[in-house]
Amino acid sequence: MYRADFEKGAFCSAIGGACASDDDLENGFFQNPAALAVHEHYWNFDGDYAASSNLEPGMKVTQEAKEARFMFGAGFSRENWGYGFSITSRKDQSGSALPVHDRNGNPGTTSLAMKNSLSLFNLAAGHKLTSRLFAGVGLTAMFFDQDLGLSSPAAINSGRRGAFPALAVTIGVIDAGSKSFRAGSWLRTSLVFHNKVRLASGSFSQPVDYRENMAVRLPWMLASGISYMPWADARTIFFDVNVIGNTPAGYQLTDDAFAGVLSDRRLRSKGRTVSLEPRLGYRTPWSAKSRVTLLTGGYYETGRWDGLPGRLHFTGGAALRTFTWLELMGGFDVAKNFFQLFLTFR
Repeated sequence: MYRADFEKGAFCSAIGGACASDDDLENGFFQNPAALAVHEHYWNFDGDYAASSNLEPGMKVTQEAKEARFMFGAGFSRENWGYGFSITSRKDQSGSALPVHDRNGNPGTTSLAMKNSLSLFNLAAGHKLTSRLFAGVGLTAMFFDQDLGLSSPAAINSGRRGAFPALAVTIGVIDAGSKSFRAGSWLRTSLVFHNKVRLASGSFSQPVDYRENMAVRLPWMLASGISYMPWADARTIFFDVNVIGNTPAGYQLTDDAFAGVLSDRRLRSKGRTVSLEPRLGYRTPWSAKSRVTLLTGGYYETGRWDGLPGRLHFTGGAALRTFTWLELMGGFDVAKNFFQLFLTFR
């Protein structure tokens, strides 16, 4: 289920997701927990909303697909320690045409509607090891739900069950070597959530009793990057490389697997090999005394799908410091057959 627009906060997304070495406290409770300890006697919070269209390569352009994502996090640092938490909720909805036959054998179509809900809960702590070296650790829990629905005249009875959350550990480090250079890296273990879905209907020519056991997997990920401040001020160039783990028996969650079974379409392999994903970003104030900050970046969404190439993404945003304690930002992430708009405050 790896997605290039994985949960990382809107300020990070606007600079292409190149945040492994960013010392923002927000980075600490969303990505690299070491960032929680970089600034002493400091606190911050973040609330994000993001909406997008088609979710990823491999989903049919004609398939109705949309997503809404909500994120909130907060953290503080004091002396040599920092602590933070974040909550993410991702709601996917999609619809696809499903070929069927009625009881008399006449062909027709009905609609398959699917709703996915993915929730992530993260607790993190960071510690100052030396004047320039910081480390952190985080614990993430994941829940996943899926609902199926068929349009009339089919009767629908779907269910899902998942008793325990999937758990992962994140460890991270940041080396703040000088005023013009930082390096950072974090590693998160994989998350696997087992889900069961059942769809029963007697409205077709043959009764349908469809059952699916799913192991929804977010692969392990290693992100490493640098922050370069050539003028020793707030203007920063970011560069990251993400290493995405493999899922040996992985398939793409296209949200029409049931339709694929009835129409004899082959499921698409996904994530069978380890992949690399480069990211580049830039952040600068509008002017020396301006309350406006500009953010831009881009990244390559690697091809982890059977027979599909990757695609380039371009990101950007603008932030306005309205009060000493509040900053507002709007941004975007655009690629082929993909557009995401995000709004945030912190």
